[in-house]
Amino acid sequence: MILFGVIQVMLCQIPNFHKLWGLSILAATMSFTYATIGFGLGMAKVIENGKVKGNMGGISASTSLTQTQKVWRMLQGLGDIAFAFPYTSLVLEIQLLGKMHLETY
Repeated sequence: MILFGVIQVMLCQIPNFHKLWGLSILAATMSFTYATIGFGLGMAKVIENGKVKGNMGGISASTSLTQTQKVWRMLQGLGDIAFAFPYTSLVLEIQLLGKMHLETY
């Protein structure tokens, strides 16, 4: 996390940062590459197992879990959602700023 902050501070020092269209292409390429790697690893695991473990409802909780463990896992999932939620406004703000920059040029 500290490394991410240091990189962000360094990138903020670049003049005319919004005009670096190559950086957008690099970011899109990296995102596509990460998604492809994730998909490939998932497919490799399915091929290794010979079947898909889980369904649209998710992997079923085994009967070996206690009620407390099930509640804890549910609360962890809600915590993950709550942690990710504030970033949706950030994404919308970035999209709005991108449109504003396109209108000014």
